[in-house]
Amino acid sequence: LNLTAPSIINQGQLMSQLGNINMMASQLTNSGAIQAMSGSISARALVGNTLDVNNTLGSIVARDSLVFETTRTLFNADGSIMQK
Repeated sequence: LNLTAPSIINQGQLMSQLGNINMMASQLTNSGAIQAMSGSISARALVGNTLDVNNTLGSIVARDSLVFETTRTLFNADGSIMQK
């Protein structure tokens, strides 16, 4: 299951019985259930190095791994930000 959006809001059930769940968003709000019964779940920042996750009253469960990831900030030689 692959989801890509600026904001992902789940109030029900997102489930994958045989594979992984991959989400790319700047904001993830979950008050339901996100489950990968036979795989992993990854939540990655859509752009930049900010990923806002609100899992109040929700559950995120994976058999293998659960990964939250943002891109790293790159600096040039004089310490100025090249990429956020």
